[in-house]
Amino acid sequence: MTQTQQEVVRVTDPAVARALRQNTSFLGQFLQPRSPSEVASRLDMAANLAHHHARKLADLGLLFEAKREGGKVFYQLAAPEFRVPSDLLPPGEEGGNGTAELRDLSYELKVSRRRTRAERV
Repeated sequence: MTQTQQEVVRVTDPAVARALRQNTSFLGQFLQPRSPSEVASRLDMAANLAHHHARKLADLGLLFEAKREGGKVFYQLAAPEFRVPSDLLPPGEEGGNGTAELRDLSYELKVSRRRTRAERV
């Protein structure tokens, strides 16, 4: 069953916040609907690893199944904006609280949305 993208996802679970922080490059590949195989070739990673990561991130609610075509599953970011309370992950945690990485992903999302709007005009 396919879903639609939400406007905003509010992250309240530390495990989801960690996954968002640790997988920004991978998640950034799903600004538009893409299959994990497509992402694997773009990132030069094994296809089975990309499929595994995509399923895990979908289970956490960071990706959703946008469509299926010819046996392929296409995932997309669950929302163009993720809101994570700054105190959800303590700054002393390995990797910090992820503020910089999340800011980078937010910037990528904004640029992508602008490009999409410009293409429509």
